[in-house]
Amino acid sequence: MIPYFHSSLGEPLWFDAWTPESAGAMVGTCIGLFFLGVLSRWFAALRSMMELHWHQQAHLALQNNVEKVESLTGMMSMRYGPPFIPGHDIARGAFQVGQAALNFAFMLAVMTYQVGYILSIICGLGVGETLYGRYVTTGHDHV
Repeated sequence: MIPYFHSSLGEPLWFDAWTPESAGAMVGTCIGLFFLGVLSRWFAALRSMMELHWHQQAHLALQNNVEKVESLTGMMSMRYGPPFIPGHDIARGAFQVGQAALNFAFMLAVMTYQVGYILSIICGLGVGETLYGRYVTTGHDHV
C-alpha cells in the first residue's frame, strides 16, 4: 500500500482479487464506485422517507393508546415514548446496517489513497445528493 495520494494502477480495492491492473479495469472500478456513491444517497433518501412514514404511524398508534388509557383511568396527561413496532424497527435496523456497510466500504476505499477511487466516490455522492438530497429530512423538517 502506498501511504500517499497516487494515481498508479494495481491498488487492491477491498479484496486482493479486485486489483485493477489495466486502464479499462480502473475505469470500470471508478464507475462502480461512482454509482455506489449515488446509491448511498438514494439509500439515505429512502430511509428518510421511511422514517417520516414510521413516525406518522407511531404517532397514530401512540394516540390510540393514549385515548384507551385515558378512557380507562381518567388520566389526562401521561408521557409516552414511541411504541416498538417490529415492522418499522427491524427495517430501521436493516437500513442502518446497509448504510454502515456502505460507509465502511467507502472508508476502506479512501484509505488506499488512490485518487481515482476517492474522486469517483466524491463525485457519486455529489450527484446522488443532487438527485436525492431534497428527500432527506434532518429531523427538523415536518411534512
